Amino acid sequence: MVFAMFADVEELKRRALEDLERHGLQYALNTLRYNFPPFLSADELVRLEVWLMDEFLQRKDVRVEEWRDDDLEGVRDFLGNQAIPYDVRLRVYRALLDFYSRGRNSVSMIIKDLRRDSPAWRIVKGLIILMENFELFAEVKRPEELVFPTIEPPEPRPKDELLDEVVSVVEGSKQAILLGPPGTGKTHLAMWAAHKLTNGGSKGCWVLVQFHRSYRYDDFIERVVLKPHGRSIELVIEPQIFVRLCRYAQQHPERSVVLVIDEINRADVASVFGELIYAIEYRGYPVKLTYSKEDLVVPENLYIIATANDIERGTFDIGVALRRRFEVIRIDASEEALRELLTHENAEEDVINTAVEIFNRVNDLFKRSIGKKGIGHLFFRGVKDKETLIRVWRFRIKPLIEAYFMIPGVMAREVQQLIRNIETRLNELR
Repeated sequence: MVFAMFADVEELKRRALEDLERHGLQYALNTLRYNFPPFLSADELVRLEVWLMDEFLQRKDVRVEEWRDDDLEGVRDFLGNQAIPYDVRLRVYRALLDFYSRGRNSVSMIIKDLRRDSPAWRIVKGLIILMENFELFAEVKRPEELVFPTIEPPEPRPKDELLDEVVSVVEGSKQAILLGPPGTGKTHLAMWAAHKLTNGGSKGCWVLVQFHRSYRYDDFIERVVLKPHGRSIELVIEPQIFVRLCRYAQQHPERSVVLVIDEINRADVASVFGELIYAIEYRGYPVKLTYSKEDLVVPENLYIIATANDIERGTFDIGVALRRRFEVIRIDASEEALRELLTHENAEEDVINTAVEIFNRVNDLFKRSIGKKGIGHLFFRGVKDKETLIRVWRFRIKPLIEAYFMIPGVMAREVQQLIRNIETRLNELR
């Protein structure tokens, strides 16, 4: 090839078209690249390459059987060039699919005229098998582009023993649920576990989503939306957070990708996960998505850490489906954790003792009623003195008790007596 610096873009295009006819697409692409004027931008070069591909497809009319070796090299070069917009490369790919669709029927007819088990018959039979699977294995996929914010979990860091236990379980089973009453720091622990699994973000990434009553498959897996297309409207299937994370994890197998799902049992999990409730158990096996009909694999380097509140009314039960597929780690209310929290807050000693007394009395009430504790130490966050303890009691704990237990009957009278006793105890504080 003779390299010449073209000062005029039109002259360069003329030369590229001549090389396209004489030598082929790859040669013509190189003509553009090696003779491209230095005063033009890289984007201008991309536009010229797209123009040349359009010219090639128009002149060859996607008659693949007439392509020269240099043409094939040029098409492979073009499809693999990440600087070319995805939609343009997809258009070229679909032109190849069009030839494949027409050629499949022709090849099927040829095999009928061949002697069975002859070398030609075996070759053509193999080509038919290859063509039947072409759409599955030769698809041009849009690269998953996710931007993960750098998230630092809130202080304080959980105890290493507890954190290591959660990380170990998640690494082994790929998915786990932190289960316990509200205020025990489940979300806080889940974020720190994700932070550790990704080595602070240097070896992976993590994101947090929160489930709620109206959370559905369309919010988590994929959804169908209407979008304008010229003068008409078209249906577009958009992948949602879980599908995008799976694809990102597949494209980056060296990285750990962690999804933290807060309050997983607030949503109808079977409805949210759909067919992927199976896929998270059988990693590596493809599952066909409902809307797009594409196969999706949940990769080995995608981890799920969920939290679930097991005492709040109005939430869905965890159910057998989740218990089979998630390891359950119990995070219970702890008097020791409460004392550590209040000591860290520099609370007064008599305030700490009174807070612990309220904590134990309320949890005893829950245990007698539902068989398990009902509040964690974080209900007392911010308590430093008598005034802040009274505020926490009045606006956090007392309304919870009244909402949960104040129904007509023996329990209501017991709750009323407990409230009077606690308020008397608070008034006794200096």
